[in-house]
Amino acid sequence: MTSRRSRSQLAAIRAALSALRDALATGQGMVESSLAFKRAIADATGNEYFKNFVLFLTAHIFEAASFERRIATSEALRETVLTEYEAILEAITVGDPDLARRAAWTQIINSAERNGLRGLQGWEVTRMTSLGETYAPPCAPPVSSCRAPSMPLPEGACDCHFHIIGDAAVHPFTPHRSYTPPPASLDDYRKMQGTLGLSRGVIVQPSVYGYDNRVALEALRQGGDNYRGVVVISDQTSERELREMDALGVRGVRVNLIYKSGVEVSDVTSLARKVAPLGWHLQLLIDISEFADLYDTVANLPVEVVIDHMGHMPASIGVKHPGFRDLLRLARDGKAWVKLSGAYRFTNQPDTPYSDVTPYAKALIKANPDQILWASDWPHVCISVPMPDDTTLLEEFFQWAGHDETIIRKILVDNPARLYGF
Repeated sequence: MTSRRSRSQLAAIRAALSALRDALATGQGMVESSLAFKRAIADATGNEYFKNFVLFLTAHIFEAASFERRIATSEALRETVLTEYEAILEAITVGDPDLARRAAWTQIINSAERNGLRGLQGWEVTRMTSLGETYAPPCAPPVSSCRAPSMPLPEGACDCHFHIIGDAAVHPFTPHRSYTPPPASLDDYRKMQGTLGLSRGVIVQPSVYGYDNRVALEALRQGGDNYRGVVVISDQTSERELREMDALGVRGVRVNLIYKSGVEVSDVTSLARKVAPLGWHLQLLIDISEFADLYDTVANLPVEVVIDHMGHMPASIGVKHPGFRDLLRLARDGKAWVKLSGAYRFTNQPDTPYSDVTPYAKALIKANPDQILWASDWPHVCISVPMPDDTTLLEEFFQWAGHDETIIRKILVDNPARLYGF
């Protein structure tokens, strides 16, 4: 909800908190104002089931008439309650889902305790810990062999997004990951790259390593000048580290808001400012159908922005969805680059060809071919469809581009050269 809420919904939440603040000051209508605040949050989620659940909890379990009588006589209790609600609003405002969940859960548990439902504090700690420890299922390996494509690729053709996965015994994965990938070395990738006729590539830090970029950086050292990198950094990453990564070929920072990576919406602006002096870009992995104010957020950043996987929205939303229309506008206005990749991540088709993705890809190319990139997304981690053949994925791109050699060269060669500095 923190990324889905619109400005009007955020304004409604703020208004509800203001009304609650007044109620606490006067001692009148405190329960009603508390319920109204929680209803405003529930409305902003757009999830009817969650909305009904929140209404049930607040109306039937955690609010009591006795609470209103007690809070009216205790200034300290009024301040405590107001601080809890302000923490929820602050987390929603900055767009931090984890912080918002924790703030809301803290308020619910404390409210239960204040109203006589005892013994939940220890369970609250256990529950909040388990929220960050989901099962990380193993991924299938990529197809080990592929064939040459039907069209020869132009010299300097670039794959703008692939991952290198090292030995987990040497470079352990973060425990707070969403999947467990198999090893995928640079040598393995080069075999596929050579068969397809690609000569350049962009190594992208996968979420399973969090802020530990060592595997990607070592691959850049091995790969040489035909490779560039996109890493994940924090506000603790030093200028010296950034300069060292820049010398290795790093040209961007990934902000992953779908798979657990330790990065949140609130990091976007601060990261952009941090890397702007280097001329780096931000690469956003987001679901554009759930991202409110997409155009204004992206267009006002002080760096170039790349949107992963065509916006990673469900293929069922349609090309007229406001989020996709914003994405088209960003590309058309030159405010964002968009990667034609990861069709299997949002298709409703059980296997290739991913025909329901075709309208989106064609619309993006039509909007502005000068802002479009292509990527294999090798080794295709964490997908729910059969493992695709990389040649088939490239052939699908040819079809999206209408087999137009000028468009294909622009997307595979010219655009990556501009963005990554080949």
